Amino acid sequence: MESEERVFAAGQGEAAEADQRAEESAAKPVRLTARDANLLGHLAVARYLNSRQIAQLVFPGCGDRVVRRRLNLLAAPAGAGAHIAALKYRSYNGTPMIVWKLTELGYARAERALGRELKIPAKDVGHQLLEHTISLNELYVALASSGRDNRAGAQLDAAPARQPFRWISSESARLPWAQYQRDRSEMQSRRIEPDAILESAPAARRWFLECEMGGHSLSNPDENSGSTLSKLRRYSEFYSGYAEGGGRLTYYLKNYPDGWPGELVFLVPTPGRRAGILQTIEAWRKEEGQLGAMKSSSILQVRALTFEEAPAVIRGLLVGGEISPAATAAALATPKAAVLIGEEATRLMTFTARLYDRFKELRAEARALGRPIPAYPSEDERTFVVELLARKGIRRTA
Repeated sequence: MESEERVFAAGQGEAAEADQRAEESAAKPVRLTARDANLLGHLAVARYLNSRQIAQLVFPGCGDRVVRRRLNLLAAPAGAGAHIAALKYRSYNGTPMIVWKLTELGYARAERALGRELKIPAKDVGHQLLEHTISLNELYVALASSGRDNRAGAQLDAAPARQPFRWISSESARLPWAQYQRDRSEMQSRRIEPDAILESAPAARRWFLECEMGGHSLSNPDENSGSTLSKLRRYSEFYSGYAEGGGRLTYYLKNYPDGWPGELVFLVPTPGRRAGILQTIEAWRKEEGQLGAMKSSSILQVRALTFEEAPAVIRGLLVGGEISPAATAAALATPKAAVLIGEEATRLMTFTARLYDRFKELRAEARALGRPIPAYPSEDERTFVVELLARKGIRRTA
């Protein structure tokens, strides 16, 4: 897709023409489609998305011109006002970029799409945090568009409200708590602010997401440094520390009475950064004496994933599964390898079953006509596939 700056610049003429046409036609309001409702819902959940991410979510298979035209129409101040607005910023390397956000009207319409009341952010995040947010939202986009048919004209993806997970952006992910300071003999107000929180009702699990772009220290012990170590300590105290002196209620359970296990996930851009964070986690475990109790439900579980490997791993976790680091590394090492879950795996096995049945028919036809009978590529693999399809309920064995 074109760069965000080119997309925005190319669309300004179209936006101006749309404004003029709107004025000439008594400023008729934009008629929202089902696709528009999904777009507004995704923006309400993620808060900021670039044009490429929006195209992947709600315009599968459509060309750049289609996407650009619709975005500029929704951003044109016609009728009751614009539904979305563009924000310009520069990336870390100075490249001009564009992201899209909701207007107040957009939030009002998004509430209908999501079926719940939304908190409108008081102000936009600083430009230095926009690239950080867009990088984090790559995971949201990958999860929300997983397993969908991306052909032009394909059925729309499920609305954000019907996704098999809940994504809570940083604006609504703040977790206030209070910790007793023995040296001061007083309660001190504290707060954890994840970059996002991901929840899965089917898996009954919760993940606190921290997007690490590499700008902070790994092991600086200063609580205000923003280092990986300081985050580990804060999250651990929140998750495992007791909120009441004589009770057994942790700060985490006080905020989340559902009792779902929680996990801290660091998302990083490179394998090198991931390796550094994993070393920091291991050193922290040793320092805190947690190695012998890492499987305990009262101990904070932590993992680090690159942006590239996170979607496949998280997809497995959302349905209550687990993908081993070795399996993930193997899948990523081979460009054509893929981790299949849920509907993807079922569709592949259904197709395989139909191929197998057709091959059997061809063998029977060859036998009836006295022709050479084509052999199965491998009897062992054939037996394995037949047993697998039967086990998964795709095809019954004879």
